[in-house]
Amino acid sequence: LRCCLEPLNAADQLRLARAGLRGSALGRPDVACNAEVPGWLKKWAALTLEFVELERQLLPGELQALPPPLTQSEADATAAALGVELNRLQNIVISLDKAKYCLGQAGQCRGPPLVLMSDAEVAAYLWNGERSVARRAVRAAAAAMLAQQEANLVLAAATPYDFERAAEQLQHSQPLLAALLAQLGQEVEGAAAARQALTHVVARLRHMDVALGGGHTRAADVLQLYAATQVWFAANRSYISFTSPPVQLHADMISMHGGLDSSSLDKSKAARRSASGGAPAARPSSGAGAAGGPTATAAGSSSLDGASLDASHAAPGGGAAAAAAAAAATRRCGLLP
Repeated sequence: LRCCLEPLNAADQLRLARAGLRGSALGRPDVACNAEVPGWLKKWAALTLEFVELERQLLPGELQALPPPLTQSEADATAAALGVELNRLQNIVISLDKAKYCLGQAGQCRGPPLVLMSDAEVAAYLWNGERSVARRAVRAAAAAMLAQQEANLVLAAATPYDFERAAEQLQHSQPLLAALLAQLGQEVEGAAAARQALTHVVARLRHMDVALGGGHTRAADVLQLYAATQVWFAANRSYISFTSPPVQLHADMISMHGGLDSSSLDKSKAARRSASGGAPAARPSSGAGAAGGPTATAAGSSSLDGASLDASHAAPGGGAAAAAAAAAATRRCGLLP
């Protein structure tokens, strides 16, 4: 929600640059096939990186503070924290690539995916609307408490007048429920008034719970959460759905994931290494991600390559431990044999 409401600032830009997230991951305005992402998506990446940086700072101390035999040395804890950071960076780039694929569809909305609800919208959702939280709760209570004919009267109520009429008819047989229905017959103005009215419903339900021997506790608890919620937002309905074309997989990739025995897997690895020059790649590239076949395509091949560059940039001079952690993180994503 913050990335949808807060603008991108200088600190965010600095954090993105420090992590190595540039044109490959964030797109470029001059490249049609890798268009620049909107500001809210950059903000999302920056806010996520803020957590990644904090985790990298705190994780070594937490690992060293674990009780034996789980405790780790300073070197091991630092290497583990680096591996976690590199994995986080790679996942951020993958997520950005997926978002770019969605935003790149013809006619697609590029606005923030979440929007704040207006005061009137919140009031309608909690109280005034035909399917408001309050009305649905009271209808459910009526269905559980009343005979079918009386329950149908409440379930069919759609206007304040309908609820007042139902309250009058149930005033003698179900006075507690009638009081709730009468309250629903009064519209409120604004979100604050809707939350206050919902709090009154909670109090009445708890009173009914005591007077009638239970049955409304869980409903009252849920309504209490609704009444206490201060910030309300909704999904941006301007986004359009689409169907992606089938993903093409190289035959070698299919056989690898089909359960080859160890000898066949070793032969497959040796063949790929021989084809690439006799030695495994030090880090993934677009060629390595394609698993040796021209038919393996992915929308994010360039961004995945950018993730490797970004990860290398994030920890210059990391030494053998950094290289090992980076290779381990890359191997987990299936980019190295």
